[in-house]
Amino acid sequence: MGRKCQVLPSNERKIRTSRFRYSPAIPSSRPVANFQVAANAGIDDTQDLYIPSDGVTKPNLKTIEVDLFGPIYASYLALHYFRTNEPNTGGKVVITSSTAGLYGCPPQPQYGTAKFGCIGLARSMGEFSNLQAENITVNAICPSFVPTGLAPPEMLKSNTSLKRL
Repeated sequence: MGRKCQVLPSNERKIRTSRFRYSPAIPSSRPVANFQVAANAGIDDTQDLYIPSDGVTKPNLKTIEVDLFGPIYASYLALHYFRTNEPNTGGKVVITSSTAGLYGCPPQPQYGTAKFGCIGLARSMGEFSNLQAENITVNAICPSFVPTGLAPPEMLKSNTSLKRL
């Protein structure tokens, strides 16, 4: 039996799941030998932490919520579904971090912090012997900066940011 799950925004406080069963008449419904989850989340910093503040207002943490909490939720759900599949063959979690999680990212401190957290998550979970015994692996990939339309305009203009990465 395979599982399919859809994660909704956390403010809805629901996780909807739907099950489907293997049918010999539908070859695509066959369970695969190893299940894989790619925990990929990334948005640009939503607030410039370097601008002086009033010292009272809480910073906007949307970048941390998306870029770090997203992979944590995805990994947590992946483990659940890896363990409930029949036959239980384990699974693979691949967390997308960034070179900003290895070397820092001064123009985007919240993004760098979240991606450092993704590295820590992958290293911690990947070394956990219970998961290894269940044939569950956790790894991270760290792509470098790619100048696209999604990149912050100030980073595209700055040669120093691009040279470092």
